[in-house]
Amino acid sequence: MNWDQFKKKASGTRYFLQPPARLLDEEGYELPDFDDEWIVDIFPSTDVATLKNLRTNHFVDLGKDNYYDYLSDATRSKHGTDYGHLVLKVEVFL
Repeated sequence: MNWDQFKKKASGTRYFLQPPARLLDEEGYELPDFDDEWIVDIFPSTDVATLKNLRTNHFVDLGKDNYYDYLSDATRSKHGTDYGHLVLKVEVFL
């Protein structure tokens, strides 16, 4: 994945993660899948992007080597809000 291109396009875009984040209860048991939207915030001088879950407000910082690809979702991108799919090399646990 081209990190420089991703930094230019990703900030503010709402993504679905692939694979979807896994939600765990207080005892560590996995809850049913829920495909949440995440928003990306990238600081220009670093190789780290912060992903924020818009439903739960969880945050996760991932280095650039954790991302495989990103894809736009033109059918959902309307009214100034961009959507897409973010393909990760790792799984996120909440």
